[in-house]
Amino acid sequence: MFWIIAATTLAASFISGLSGFGFGLVAMALLPLLIGIKLANAFVSFCSLAIFTSMTIPLRRHIAWKVLLPLLAGTALGVPVGVYGLVNLPEGLLLKILAGFILSYVGFSLLTQNRNHFHMDRRWGYLAGFVGGIISGALSAGGPPVIMYCNSLNLGKKGFKATLQVYFVFMILYKIPLFYIIGLLTAELWRTLLYYSPFVAAGTACGVLLFRRLSDLWFRRVVLILLTVFAVIMFVKS
Repeated sequence: MFWIIAATTLAASFISGLSGFGFGLVAMALLPLLIGIKLANAFVSFCSLAIFTSMTIPLRRHIAWKVLLPLLAGTALGVPVGVYGLVNLPEGLLLKILAGFILSYVGFSLLTQNRNHFHMDRRWGYLAGFVGGIISGALSAGGPPVIMYCNSLNLGKKGFKATLQVYFVFMILYKIPLFYIIGLLTAELWRTLLYYSPFVAAGTACGVLLFRRLSDLWFRRVVLILLTVFAVIMFVKS
């Protein structure tokens, strides 16, 4: 089981290092079956915090604060709604709705890729953050609405990635006090983080190296491909 967890962690870290997102979506597809949902949730959150913080530092000059602030405001309101309101809805139904939303966006992007770039008004950032917060509160998979919104703004690969990193760091820091309250910050968690942190570091480093070689056009294509893959994973899990 050690090597299965290590391989999953390595793959999730590589994708996150390359695209700026996806660690939780990849890791949470398998880890709950191996170490349990509670430990997996906390483990993924702390690994993501380390990954996103490390990638934010070299890209900090590219953070699009005007884009980020509405997202954070919407998310701050959405997370409690997700935790206290939508947690009782069937998880499978929520995953299918989210997956359908993602695939609709990918299809629209492919149809309009040879036309003028589709650009969402930044006021939509409040809604994207709110919806992402709700889904994150209910499913711990709230990235796609925010990813789709940022991807529509043509921020460039560095601006896109830097802005997402800060957003995800905020999301995780928002959740850590809840982990403490419900007793997830255990000795078993710290041991698990210690065992698999080398794989997190290696996967992230390899992903970042490939990220530097991609043009903005190919980076946008990679984002759409990964969103499609994650949507399929959500359908399968549901």
